[in-house]
Parts: sequence; C-alpha cells; structure tokens
Amino acid sequence: MVPVRGDGRTEWKEAGVGRISAYDPPTDGETRPPLRDSRYFARMPETGMKTLIDQVAARVAALREERQPGQVAIICDGKDSIWTTAEKREEFVGAVLILDFYHAAQSLSGAAQAIFGPDTPEASRWFEKRRERLLLDDDGVDNLLRALERYVKLLPAGSDARDVVRRAIEHFARNRERMRYSAFIAMGLPIGSGHVESAAKNIVAHRLERSGVRWSDEGGQRVLNLRVLVKNERWPVA
Repeated sequence: MVPVRGDGRTEWKEAGVGRISAYDPPTDGETRPPLRDSRYFARMPETGMKTLIDQVAARVAALREERQPGQVAIICDGKDSIWTTAEKREEFVGAVLILDFYHAAQSLSGAAQAIFGPDTPEASRWFEKRRERLLLDDDGVDNLLRALERYVKLLPAGSDARDVVRRAIEHFARNRERMRYSAFIAMGLPIGSGHVESAAKNIVAHRLERSGVRWSDEGGQRVLNLRVLVKNERWPVA
C-alpha cells in the first residue's frame, strides 16, 4: 500500500509488483529447475494493474521469441481483476495459471478457524491435514470443497462463521483449475509467489511507506523505476 496524494488528501492505494523468471530444465539429481534469469517490475496504483500486466506480457512475448520456453506459468493471488485481465492477453495463451499456494492456505486457515473456533487445537489439526492434502493429492481441491460444503451446513444461518466458510468455498471453486498443486509440482513448476511478496516490501514499502510521506503518481513511479533497476542489477554503468 502506498500513500498517494490527491485533492489535498492522502489515500492508501495498492501498488503492483511483478516478476518474470526463466528457468533451465532440471538436470539429474535436481529437485527444482535452476534459475537462469529474473526481472522485476513495479507500478504505482492503477485499476486492474493494466500497465504492469502490459510490461510483463511484453517481456513474456520477448522471451517466447528469444528462447521458446517449454512452458509458461503465471502465479498470482486470487484477485479476479488480475486473472480476468491476464486471461485476455494473447501473450499468455497456453500458460499454466496457478493460484499462489500460500494465499490459498490463508483462506483455508480462515475457514478452519470459522468451523472449529479461533486458535483451537481442532482448527489447527484440521488445517494441517487439509493443507497437506491440498498440496499433495491429485484430487485435493475437490475433496476440500466437498468437506467445506458439509461443514458450512452445520454452521448457524446468518453467522459470521458461515459467511467466512461460504466465501472460502466460492474462492476455491473459482480457482479450482489453478489449484492443481500436485500436478504443478510434478511439472517442476513453482507454486508460490513469496519472492514477489518479498520484493514488494523491498521495492515499494521500505521507500514509499515511510512515516509522514505521500506521493504523486508521477513522483512515486520515478522512485519505483530506480528501485527496480537496482533490484534487477541492471543499473547502467558509465
């Protein structure tokens, strides 16, 4: 979140950060493909993160032409606006779409606490069991949806707990095909966007979210452009 100046007031809005990584095929004995190259992008708050997606799509198109990758994967959180925009781009045709596993686990944890009570041993045990199955079982997401449908019927109608579980069901149902984690792992694909979350703190938060500051869109973007150059280790040398 960035404090943005406008009309004499400050509003907190969400900046966008993305990363493109290129991997070489894994060699014998490697559990993960080796990282060849990585590049970050950052934009000031914008509806649908259109400019950020434009930049990422342009880089993906260039990589497809330069290296002809065997597989392209897109990983992000569950914001429908991002997925809707991304799915319309021809640069992403044929890409594997993956809901970040750690965002999925957050929603699962919220549902567990709504069903069994906040911070209870029962909630913790159920969450850990379902989390492991979601990660490793081929039908993990389908089994999870069936389980949640059973539990939501046991919760009082109109209760906050029932609303939390119902929202989790809708979230997982919308993202069912993006949550086939065992298949993604078998393909050698990453399932988490932790590197982007970390970069958001390093590129955006550490500089733009300081106490008492506020930014215009233009001024904030200039700072982000500089920080991305440093993060990408592509600072021009005279």
